[in-house]
Amino acid sequence: MYRKSHFKFSFFGAISFFALFFIFKKVISYFLEDNLIHIMSSKLVGNLHATLIVTTSAFYLIRKCSFATWEKVVYVTIGYLSYDIINYTYNLYVMTPFYDIGVFRIFIELYLHHLIMMGLLLLPLKKYGKTPVVALLAEISNPFLDICRYIHFSGQKTSQLFTVMVLCLLITFFLFRVVNFSALFAYMLIEKNKTFSRKIKYFSFLLLSMNYYWFFLICKKVMKHI
Repeated sequence: MYRKSHFKFSFFGAISFFALFFIFKKVISYFLEDNLIHIMSSKLVGNLHATLIVTTSAFYLIRKCSFATWEKVVYVTIGYLSYDIINYTYNLYVMTPFYDIGVFRIFIELYLHHLIMMGLLLLPLKKYGKTPVVALLAEISNPFLDICRYIHFSGQKTSQLFTVMVLCLLITFFLFRVVNFSALFAYMLIEKNKTFSRKIKYFSFLLLSMNYYWFFLICKKVMKHI
């Protein structure tokens, strides 16, 4: 269960990611145009977090780190989610037009995803065994998504690198966010000890639905590229 003593890890996470964001922003300003500095800095921070949580989760699954260590990284993740909500809110209201329907859709998706994730990660995770650990491996697809976006915006959509990154994105997203989440949700439904409450199943279903929706959008864009 999340306690006051765990707040220091979340606070440390939020402050650290904000600090990294401003450091990246300063460094990137020497190489990119002004309109790309904020978004690229945000993506770099997001990918660092994804690397941290995926690596720690994988190490725990192969017994290279303890549950206590993994749990502390989860508390840092709560700090990251808080940072990302604040950062994206700033980006939304200051740097992009809120009335744009595409921006509004992304705004709703991010807030819904992050708030559900924070709610689930605040639960007594040890009670649910390795289920939350395996679920967090889904973050492995994030770097490939951002690399694809960067290549796309840089006008290199016809390059071989873009094709390779798109394939990596499709494979990782399908395996870790569609197949993996589907299997975990099915396990929640058939698990006999009733470990998972109705609320957990409901919110897990929402995350699973979002993953299916995002995979559909990715496939749709890939088909346009082909």
